[in-house]
Amino acid sequence: MNEIDDLKVRDITIGALLHDIGKVVQRADQAPTSKNHQSFGAEWLERFDFLRNFSGYALWHHTREARHEKVPSAMIVNQADMLAAGERVRHGDESYSSWDRETALLSLFSKIRIDEREAEGEFQAYYYPLKRADLVLFPQEELHAERVSREDYEELLESLDKDIHKIKSIFGPNALLAVLEKHLSYVPGDTRVERENPEKDPDISLFDHLRLTAAIAACLYIYLAFKEPRQERWEEDLIYDMHDRRFLIVDVDLSGIQDFIYNISSKGALRSLRARSFYLEMVCENIARKILKECNLER
Repeated sequence: MNEIDDLKVRDITIGALLHDIGKVVQRADQAPTSKNHQSFGAEWLERFDFLRNFSGYALWHHTREARHEKVPSAMIVNQADMLAAGERVRHGDESYSSWDRETALLSLFSKIRIDEREAEGEFQAYYYPLKRADLVLFPQEELHAERVSREDYEELLESLDKDIHKIKSIFGPNALLAVLEKHLSYVPGDTRVERENPEKDPDISLFDHLRLTAAIAACLYIYLAFKEPRQERWEEDLIYDMHDRRFLIVDVDLSGIQDFIYNISSKGALRSLRARSFYLEMVCENIARKILKECNLER
């Protein structure tokens, strides 16, 4: 892995984590339609001296701008963004969907059907309030969930702003990831809705979209660096090639877990069960960190 530019991997990871930050800024603004979320995001990042270099990722992460600017790193994040956006619900007819700043994040648990009676009944939606992750315990029932207001976004953005300043001295992908998880876990990644179809309300958080985009972007950069070490040859056709098998999902299996956990005496069973479960969690954590380190990837 010596040929890989670790600083470039780091920069692309951070840029991808911040590429859609303008969605929060736009929804907190008193004139949200005055410009697009790309411009909102770039201007917000320019306010921080240590984030200024990442404003281009916010400004150029959509296809038209990325291809026009012809900056390879921007095109990589654009490609990663498009792949990550594949998790979103598709709206059949765009004329029936509209941008709605006030929509809340739909809980995925709303879509679970326990029995046939529930499956045939009316869809019951549950939404998360727009708050920091440390202030949210459970989604709220639709009838009691308040609509998300501009002030809610403004309050969340102010808190995010403060925490971003706090991590300046230790700034990096992992510190940024923790701050984004705290503030964006219950922010809808997309706010297009169909008024008569709540089952298609946004159910992917902005945080999950950002970290998935960052994971794909980092892997894509490393792949391209191995395939073509000379970055001046990174043309559009290479970056946007959809035929190469570029990604690998690693699934680790530990055999014998059941015997290890449950082969305990009845005396002090609960304490032993907790201890062994914790041990296995730490083993998996260590394996994951080892794989990430060997692949030059961030958490």
